[in-house]
Amino acid sequence: MRRLLASALLVASVAGSTTARADEPEDEPDSLVWKDGWRRFHWGEYVATGAAFAGIAVGLFAVPQQVGNWRGGILFDDWFRDRLALGSYDARQATIMAGNALYYGLWAYPVVVDLGIAALAVHQSPDVAFQMFLIDAQSFAFTGLISTLTQRLVGRERPFSEECASDPHYDEECSDDVNRSQAFISGHTAMAFTGAALVCVHHAHLPLYGNRAADLLACSTAMLGATLSGVARLAGDRHYVTDILAGAAIGVASGYLLPEAVHYRFSVPRFAGPEGSAMILPTPIGDGWGVSMLGMM
Repeated sequence: MRRLLASALLVASVAGSTTARADEPEDEPDSLVWKDGWRRFHWGEYVATGAAFAGIAVGLFAVPQQVGNWRGGILFDDWFRDRLALGSYDARQATIMAGNALYYGLWAYPVVVDLGIAALAVHQSPDVAFQMFLIDAQSFAFTGLISTLTQRLVGRERPFSEECASDPHYDEECSDDVNRSQAFISGHTAMAFTGAALVCVHHAHLPLYGNRAADLLACSTAMLGATLSGVARLAGDRHYVTDILAGAAIGVASGYLLPEAVHYRFSVPRFAGPEGSAMILPTPIGDGWGVSMLGMM
């Protein structure tokens, strides 16, 4: 568990890795405006986002759930399950509830805090808030579509299914064949990382909190929360680690890479420092892991 928490902190550190910009003073005040070089939401994206939400509804109500198509772990799944899944029913349920709190929080934070409070109430910039809202909706829609259809069509059994045969009360979903077959991908993790990635991409380009340190802290904290949400799904025995990794990858792609490529156009992030460039990377140390900083300061 100690190594796992260290890995979670490492993810948050990597989320804060930046490429520096030398020609801008660190404390230069920024106004909250949508820059000319950024692409605004256009009609094709309205259509695509609406189609994605419609696809979620189709997946939930019209696509039959495949049951028991894929059983057991692959690669390092069993190794992680043996070390992370909690033995006590009450402990598993408490951990799942804690993870769900992070999950819902990362749904709400980009919209309620960054959009509603920071962009609208504090900066009074409805134009930026509207663009953020559309981008958030687009990312959540695409993640929801991918996770819903994947869970329905793949039909991977959750890891606790192995225990249900000998103990029908091992988990409250032991008798629910539909929910028990929705392990891949981890939808909770995918959505949590989508929310965290949206926090990062918006704060990387918009001065929502007024200074780089606060914006970087918001991104790092959100990524740490998403990581712990995934850890909770492992500890609760609801997913294998490959389910978590796949969900995290989809969440980051949808929540960060998609807005970065389509809207922010890979512009230089505000996280950049005043001189040189630096990046925090994982580094093996003995039988564990640490971090190292590469670049010029």
